[in-house]
Amino acid sequence: MKPFQKGVQDMFDYEKNRSVIRRARIRIIVIGLLMGIVFVSFSGYLANQYVGQTEAQRLNNLKQTAQIARNSIEPILVQYRLKKISKDEAIEQVRNLVRTMVYEDHMGKNYVFMSAYDGTMLVQPFEPEKEMTNMLNLRDSNGVYIIRELIKTAESQNGSGYVSYHYKRPNQAAPEEKISFVMGIPELNCYIGTGKYMSDIRDTEQTYILSVTGLTFFLIFLLAFLVLSAMREVNRQNLMLQQENEALAEAEETLRKSEGKFRELFDSISDLVYTQDLEGRFLSINPAMAKLFNYDPQEFMGKKAADFMDPEMKSLFENQYLEGIKTKGHFEGISIYLNKEGREIFIEYRSKRVIPKEGPDYISGMGRDVTERILARRERKRLGDQLRQAHKMEAMGTLAGGIAHDFNNILAAIVGYSELALAKGKDGGGVTREIQEVLTSANRAKELITRILTFSRKVDPEMKPVALNLEIVQVGKMLERTIPRMVEIRLNLAENLHSVNADAVQLNQLLMNLGSNASDAMPEGGRLVFQTENMTLDRHAAQRLFNATPGKYVLLTVSDTGHGMDKATKEHIFDPFYTRKEVGQGTGLGLSVVYGIVKSHDGVIICDSKSGEGTTFKIYLPALDLPLKPETAVPVTPGSVVPGGDEVILLVDDEASLRDLGQEILSLYGYQVLLASSGEEALEIYRQQEVIDLVLLDVSMPGMGGGKCLTELLKINPGARVIISSGYSLDGPLKDIMSSGASGFVAKPFSISNLLSTIRQVLDP
Repeated sequence: MKPFQKGVQDMFDYEKNRSVIRRARIRIIVIGLLMGIVFVSFSGYLANQYVGQTEAQRLNNLKQTAQIARNSIEPILVQYRLKKISKDEAIEQVRNLVRTMVYEDHMGKNYVFMSAYDGTMLVQPFEPEKEMTNMLNLRDSNGVYIIRELIKTAESQNGSGYVSYHYKRPNQAAPEEKISFVMGIPELNCYIGTGKYMSDIRDTEQTYILSVTGLTFFLIFLLAFLVLSAMREVNRQNLMLQQENEALAEAEETLRKSEGKFRELFDSISDLVYTQDLEGRFLSINPAMAKLFNYDPQEFMGKKAADFMDPEMKSLFENQYLEGIKTKGHFEGISIYLNKEGREIFIEYRSKRVIPKEGPDYISGMGRDVTERILARRERKRLGDQLRQAHKMEAMGTLAGGIAHDFNNILAAIVGYSELALAKGKDGGGVTREIQEVLTSANRAKELITRILTFSRKVDPEMKPVALNLEIVQVGKMLERTIPRMVEIRLNLAENLHSVNADAVQLNQLLMNLGSNASDAMPEGGRLVFQTENMTLDRHAAQRLFNATPGKYVLLTVSDTGHGMDKATKEHIFDPFYTRKEVGQGTGLGLSVVYGIVKSHDGVIICDSKSGEGTTFKIYLPALDLPLKPETAVPVTPGSVVPGGDEVILLVDDEASLRDLGQEILSLYGYQVLLASSGEEALEIYRQQEVIDLVLLDVSMPGMGGGKCLTELLKINPGARVIISSGYSLDGPLKDIMSSGASGFVAKPFSISNLLSTIRQVLDP
C-alpha cells in the first residue's frame, strides 16, 4: 500500500500538473461547442428530411389505400368478367363495398369515394346528398374542374395518379388545398379514390419540427452538463494517473504472456486466418489454411492469393478485392481457389485494412471452407431444374394424350362413314376415288395421332430384346440415301454391347428423327455421329439423371456439328408442335415423339447444345443381360371378308356420330343394334332387354364411365360379353379394365373389318 499512497500524494501536487489540466479543460470546452453546433445542424437537417419524407409518405399512403380498395373489389370484377352478374349489378355491389371502406390515419377516419366517367358521383361519404348527381362542372376556387381532372387521370395511360385541387372541409367555409389519388376501373367506366388535406400533413410536420427543436435544446443542456462532468472527471483521472503508470509495467508483462497464448490460439483455430500487404502478398497464415491448400506455410509467403486462383479469376482479385480494400477499408465475399492437386476450393472470407500506430498498413482476414455447401447448393438447383422439366413434360404428355383421344373419336366417324359408303356402293361408281382420298388422309391423321400418343406414352410398345447396334447400322444405311451427301455419317459402336428391352419399330423411329433433325441443322454439311457404349450408373449418378434407377445401361450418343441451339430454344425442344422450321416443313412432333419413346422404355434423354457449337443427345436405356433369340418370320396372309351376324348388340358411346355410324355398319351386316349414350342408360337397357348377345362399350364417357359400367354389367350377368373401345392403347387404366372381365378390345379409329372381326372373335370363341 505504501507505493500507492505515495503516488496519490504526488498526484495532489496541482502546481506540478496545472498545465496538463488547463489544456484538458480547453479541449473539453472546444469539443463541447463543436458538439453543440453539430447537434443544432443535425437537428435542422433531420427536420428538413422528415418534412420531405413525411409528405411523400402521406401521399404514398393515399396510393396504397386506393390500391387496397381496388384489390378489394377485384372479386366483383371477376364475377362481371365471367358474365355471372350484369354491369349494373357489378356497379351496385362495388358501391356498397366502397361505402364500408373506412380507414384510420394520423388525423382520424378517412373514406374512399367513387365516381363514374360521365361525372356522376356514385359514393361520397362526406357529402352523401351529392351521390347520383352529375358533378362534371364542379370547380374549385382556382377554376379547376375537379371531377374532370379526376376522370382525366383515371383514364390516363397509367390508369391512376394524383390530382391537386382546393376543396372545403365539411362544416368549413374556406376551401383548402387537397390531394387525391384516383384509380380507374375501365370495365365499369368509373374510378375510386381517396384524398387528404395538405394542412393536415403540414400540421404534423410543424409539430415534429417543434419537438426536434425542443429536443435539440435539451441535448445542448445535457451536453453542457456532460462538459462540466467531464472536467470534474479530468481532475479525478489526473489523480489516478500515477497509479496507472505503476500498473503499466505489470500490464506489459501480462501482454507478453498473452501474446504467447494468442500464438497458440492462432495455430489451433480451425478457420482460416491470414495477413497480407496492400498488394495482396501473404505475410502470415495459420496451419489450418496451409492444411486446406496442402502447401507448406513457407510456400505462401510473398505470394499473392491470385497465384492460387484460376487465371480467369486473377483480374477480379486485382480489380475488385485489392481496390475494395484500398477504397472502402474492407472486402468480403466467396472466392474460388485451387489447392496443390488442382481441386477447386470455395472460401467465404472477410478482410479489412489495418492501420497500426507504427509501421505500414496491412490486410487482416479470416475465411472458412464452404466448398461442400456451395456444391450441395448447385446440386439442389440442378436436381430442381430436372424435376421441374420432368413435371412439365408429364403435364404436356397428359394434355397431348387427351387431345389425341378426342381426335380419334372424330377420325373414327370419318373412317367409318367412308368405308361404309364404299361398302354400300352409294357413290354409284363416280366418287370412289374421292372417298379413297378421304381414307388416305384419315390414315395419315391416324399416324399423326400415333405420334402424339407416343409422346404422351399412351401407346403400348411391343417390348422384346433388341440389338441396338444392328438398328443403328440399318438406320445409318437409310439416312445415307435420304439426307444430303455433304453430311458425313460416323458409327462408333461398342463391341459386346448389351441388348435392350425395346420396341424395334419405335427405336427405329427415334433414330430416324434424331438423324433427320441433325441433318436439318447442317444445311452446308457437317458430321453426324452415332455412338454406343455400356455404362453402369451408381446411386449418385442415377440420381443426377432425373432419379433414374441404378444399374446397367446402354448409352446412345447422337451428335452433330450443326448450328446448335440457344438456351431458350433448348428448354422447348421436347414440347409437342414446337419447331423452328418454316411453315409446312415440320410438325414439331419429331423430338416430342423421341422423348415419349425414351420415357416409355424407362430411359433418360439429355440434350446438350450451344449456338454455333452443335448438338448432342445422350439417351440412357436400361440394359439386358439376356442373350438375343433369333426371330422367326410370321407369314402374312391376305385378308378375307369378315362375315356379319344376326345377334343383338348394345352399342354404348357418348358421341352421337359414332353411335349412328356403329348402328349403320352393324345393321348393314345383319346385326340387331340397341343404342345407349351413357353407362347409366346402358345398364337400364340391359336390365330390361331379354336378349343382348354383346355389348360394344366406349371407355371414356361422362357419368359413371366405361370401367364402372363394365363392372355393373358383370354383376347383372357374369357371363356378359363386352368389347371395350377407346382412343388409347391397352396400357395403364385400360389394362385394369381388360383384366376385370372385358372380352375384347377395339381401338379408335377402327376400320369396318377390324370391328367386325373382333365381334366375331368374341361371339364365336
